[in-house]
Amino acid sequence: MAQTQESFPVGESQIDWNEARAFLGRRIARKLGHVDPSILEDATQEACVRLLRALRREGAQNPEGLMTTIADRTAISIIRRLARERGTTVDIEETAGAVAEPRPLSPDILADLLDRVRFIALEFFRTREAWLCLKLAQAWFREEQWAVMADRLHMTQGAVRKRWERCRKDLLQELQGHPDLGLIYCFEVQ
Repeated sequence: MAQTQESFPVGESQIDWNEARAFLGRRIARKLGHVDPSILEDATQEACVRLLRALRREGAQNPEGLMTTIADRTAISIIRRLARERGTTVDIEETAGAVAEPRPLSPDILADLLDRVRFIALEFFRTREAWLCLKLAQAWFREEQWAVMADRLHMTQGAVRKRWERCRKDLLQELQGHPDLGLIYCFEVQ
């Protein structure tokens, strides 16, 4: 029979900071996808600072779980920051000629892209408190049939489709204001 031991919080002196930095960097890189290395370095540094502050404040019962949470939140923060910054400074006409030939994407990259698209779309509707659009977007990402969604919402299938079309157009309009996100094409095709 295994003895139960009291678990004490891990403090900053018990963390291998090289391993922690590598873990945070890998996790953030997976969430951000292909970004400038300097952005990834800054995000990793920011996550390390957040980890240090959290450990100094209260320690950690589960350091890996804490690092995962910090990395994910840092990546989300960076995505939001990039969307704000680039949305006002990038000129699509200037960058149109600079686009490289597309390469076939690996399944991992496609999965990461889908996660980013899902996050951006759901966050868009959530921040605008467009709850019906949010429900429709969640159903769209689950590849639910519109008939099932119509039954759940007590609406006709045609009404659900029209409402989703309006929601999709609102999202497209917002994405066109942020060409750097490169996600417009995901919602142009139904």
